[in-house]
Amino acid sequence: MAKIESYSPTTQPRTLPVPTRAARFVMRFGLALARFGTPADRLEETLTRTAARLGLRGRFLAVPTALHASFDRDTSDRGDRDEGHGPPLTLFERCEPSGEIDLGRLADLDGLSSALAQGPLDLDAANRELDAILAAPRRWPAWATVLAFAVASAGAAVFFGGSPADLGTAGVIGAALAFLMPWLTRSARIAPLAGVVSAWFATFTAVAAGVLAERYGIAHTPLVATLAGLIVLLPGLSLTMAVRELSAGHLASGTARLAGVMVTFFSLAIGFAIGERSAAAMWAQPTPLPAEALSALATPFWCVAVAGAVSPLAFAVLFAARRRDVPTILIACLISFWGARLGSATLGPELGALLGTACLGMVANVYARLCDQPAAVPMVPALLMLVPGSLGFRSLSALIADDVVGGLQTAFAMALVAMALVIGLLLANAAVPPRDAF
Repeated sequence: MAKIESYSPTTQPRTLPVPTRAARFVMRFGLALARFGTPADRLEETLTRTAARLGLRGRFLAVPTALHASFDRDTSDRGDRDEGHGPPLTLFERCEPSGEIDLGRLADLDGLSSALAQGPLDLDAANRELDAILAAPRRWPAWATVLAFAVASAGAAVFFGGSPADLGTAGVIGAALAFLMPWLTRSARIAPLAGVVSAWFATFTAVAAGVLAERYGIAHTPLVATLAGLIVLLPGLSLTMAVRELSAGHLASGTARLAGVMVTFFSLAIGFAIGERSAAAMWAQPTPLPAEALSALATPFWCVAVAGAVSPLAFAVLFAARRRDVPTILIACLISFWGARLGSATLGPELGALLGTACLGMVANVYARLCDQPAAVPMVPALLMLVPGSLGFRSLSALIADDVVGGLQTAFAMALVAMALVIGLLLANAAVPPRDAF
């Protein structure tokens, strides 16, 4: 039985034979893709092609917290020192699930992958390029990130049918979370509590704003303000990725990602419950608005149109997209948003989400083929306009309030919308084959 060797990808590349250095580079490349938001199915396909370009036959298993790889070192056709069939090289690396999606770095990594495809590339040069991508500073300044949090939250309040007071409260909560989240995630001991603390802060602030608004006769709905303020933290995109991976047969990654989504939802729900109870201990809960008052506060169409045009700009900043990609992201978001709205008006919310996602997927695949860029650049921000994260939070908040039937109905609707999004992407890939990249 052949001996299985194991090398850490952190080993100095100049001390290793060429095939091992190539395998180390493939692992580092894969860890970078996983860190910045590539789903497991696309990650494994990309690494298989990258290994082949470097003269290696690799097999990969990617899950949200680890990357496994095995390489067959047949180097006889490369003229390396280790001629002939060498023993299999097995590598394993743990990757911390940061939840960060960086579209700019994904595009840079795609450029590195294209350079590998065009011909032989010196491994030292490839490693230097990869180091430069990983060490690059964030593309947008801190003030732009704070503004993007506020705009995304205020736009979500418009989509949820909130009043002007809800919009203002959600914007304040979003801006505050932009300062709070980096501080919470700085420590490994505090980071697991980030969701609970953020949801507590959002709920407490929304209820306090509701009490103040009621005192002055201003219409305000704390639940809408809370949901909108937390919109960036809701794991709707991760939920869609999990269902996609399960549909593609990547059961280990899909199940692990789905479990992480549920933990995030429950953390936010617990923070929501603590925020409501602590606010109730200090003030009387604001009186819910009657149905007639809510219908009178229906969001005007022009507000929805403005929010639909401005929110994509905030998503471009939050996902660290390149400045030249902002117009593409804006167009893709408008297509998905209005496609879903048109479909919902004629076919219902589930089929509306399917129609919007199918249109988005075809446009993203055409863009990727024509411009030789990753389809994730327009697709990820546009999907955020459709993902059912708010439904999951509403479901858990209803269950906490002992509304079991309402909570289960909302959870079922969330599952249907998530599956509709995945089916829409599959239909888009069937109509317009995706580019061979992530």
